[in-house]
Amino acid sequence: MDMNLLIQILEENMSFRIPTDFSKSTSKILITVGEKEKKMMRKSLLDIVDNTIHCKGVIIPNVGHGVSLAQPELFNKLVEAWIHDRELPYGLTLVR
Repeated sequence: MDMNLLIQILEENMSFRIPTDFSKSTSKILITVGEKEKKMMRKSLLDIVDNTIHCKGVIIPNVGHGVSLAQPELFNKLVEAWIHDRELPYGLTLVR
């Protein structure tokens, strides 16, 4: 990867802020974070969940970034359960 592109990506990631009107969202929102992800990602999950009542946060055990690739079956079951307001698959940590 080109160094300038990497720097641009990192700068954009570090400058992310939750939009001002995010708390007004009425859409269902699912936030997933792997248990082995960086601490900053887990903190971001908490920040996002704390900013709207329509948000559900889930920490997925034994994975880092990219749970949909690392455990596609679990990820699909999670999303399906969330869409249909069913109980989430066993072993996941529900944040809210």
